[in-house]
Amino acid sequence: MLGDGRDEVAGLRLLGVVQADELQDTFDSIKTYGPATSVNTKRGVFVFANSISSPVVQGDLGYDVYVQDNQTVAHSTTHSLVAGIFVGFYQGNTSWVIVDSTAASFAASAATS
Repeated sequence: MLGDGRDEVAGLRLLGVVQADELQDTFDSIKTYGPATSVNTKRGVFVFANSISSPVVQGDLGYDVYVQDNQTVAHSTTHSLVAGIFVGFYQGNTSWVIVDSTAASFAASAATS
């Protein structure tokens, strides 16, 4: 997922989740390959950690949730990078949020078309 919690992500739109190389545990384009010119991404429904400082709650069902860092989503953040639409908690556990990132992708493409 894009975003690392720094305010410099303002103005960006989430287009998908980066798919790490099958042989790597993490994706680090600068350290491993030099500046990335492209990455493989996937759109769809994903499970992310729920923010401790600004948690997603049941009342957010059907609404935008935001990128807090590369593995966490939040009810709100200072940079307002939309991760997608909140569609539920994973197996009822409020520590894990299910997000439909496709909705954020479609909204971004519609806004720029």
